[in-house]
Amino acid sequence: MRPPSVDGVADLERGMWEAARARRFDVIASHLAADYVGIYEPGVRKVRAEMLAGLPDLRVDAVRLDDVAVTALAPTVALVTYTLHVEGAVGREPLHASCLASALWCWRGAAWVNVYYQETPIQSGAPEASR
Repeated sequence: MRPPSVDGVADLERGMWEAARARRFDVIASHLAADYVGIYEPGVRKVRAEMLAGLPDLRVDAVRLDDVAVTALAPTVALVTYTLHVEGAVGREPLHASCLASALWCWRGAAWVNVYYQETPIQSGAPEASR
């Protein structure tokens, strides 16, 4: 089966954040590849099982994705980059984060799945052009 255009991949990435806000962890799980790897602040690497196990501790009250761009690296590979702004909590710790985010999506079988995700915090006072 031929993969569809990468145009819908940005919507999948937005949907992951909306699923987190709605606490629909089943939706997130259905879009993560078995070999998923995520790099989170402060330099924490998590595989799929670890990421999913931590989701119940995450509360997303507000999320905004700015400057979303999708780059087709191959017919079956799409890179999504954006600036992420998220408010909420992780456990009892407040979460107020702005970071540069990237997600790698691959067409596998008959669906796009997220295989890699990384967040890099935006330094306070960083010029807009460097974001």
